[in-house]
Amino acid sequence: MMKIYLLTIIIGFILEMLGADILVKQNICFAKITKIPKVYIAMILCGMGSGLSYLIYTIIRSLQKNNQMIPFHTSITVLSGILLILGICAMTGKIKIYHGVMQQDFSYLIFVEIILLYLSADYLFHGKHSMRVLSGIDGVILFAFFVVYLYIIGKKTYRGIMNDENVKIDLTAILFCGLGIIITTAGGIMMLLSVDKIVIPGLLKKYAGKEFIKILIMIIPNIFISIWSIKNREPDLILGNLLGYSMTCLTGAVGVAAMINPIVISVSGIYNMIILCCGSIMVWLFAYKDQQLNRFHGCVMGTVFVVYMVSMVMR
Repeated sequence: MMKIYLLTIIIGFILEMLGADILVKQNICFAKITKIPKVYIAMILCGMGSGLSYLIYTIIRSLQKNNQMIPFHTSITVLSGILLILGICAMTGKIKIYHGVMQQDFSYLIFVEIILLYLSADYLFHGKHSMRVLSGIDGVILFAFFVVYLYIIGKKTYRGIMNDENVKIDLTAILFCGLGIIITTAGGIMMLLSVDKIVIPGLLKKYAGKEFIKILIMIIPNIFISIWSIKNREPDLILGNLLGYSMTCLTGAVGVAAMINPIVISVSGIYNMIILCCGSIMVWLFAYKDQQLNRFHGCVMGTVFVVYMVSMVMR
């Protein structure tokens, strides 16, 4: 059985690579047809498409009443995208950021992170006797932020299409977008569910190896999308993908998971959320004024992430 699970992980890896390639190409195609900034299309098509597998996985784990690790997975995955992946991409050259993204969309992401921290760490604000639990009500609040985000991005894209009467979206392009989302989602689910079944050797198990493998699997779509974006010279897609993916995970996945089954938050999970908020604010400060991230910013972001991960493993 172990060989079957490992083979499933390999097949899922290949599917995610193919799906990410399709999503990037279709994102570029849709941007040319609709004249909508690529970053906003990437938030929906690439970001939410790559985050759908994790959303489904969290639903499965919540139905099994085994969702305690979801906040840990989510915070580290989002942090790795914002600091590590975006930082490495910035190291390859300047990443110019579309006007208004940092002021509006990235600021909204930081606000959501703070809300998630508040809902998770009640004892920070109401005393040590308060429970560190994401209840069903908290889940509804988080999911409401996800719906608002979908409305905001949907309104921007719809307005862009309506402003040009000559826009004609080919049915083939829509089908390819759906195919890319299905392939990416299927690959992610196959990998995540298979990891739950494999046996981790003693040394890796000591350092919560299975959980870190899951985090690695969760960021694979973002890695591939970033690689294909750089290859196609479309850096706008990188930030758009990471923003869409982060919002899907933080509000959609965690929100739905909490609605299905309340989530008990560990103290280390609270620390991860605090670091996530601080890391996001750091990136916001780097990019807000000049609307770009340069190699220096990328080096700082990558270094902060590596130092934090090493310190977390050594604890």
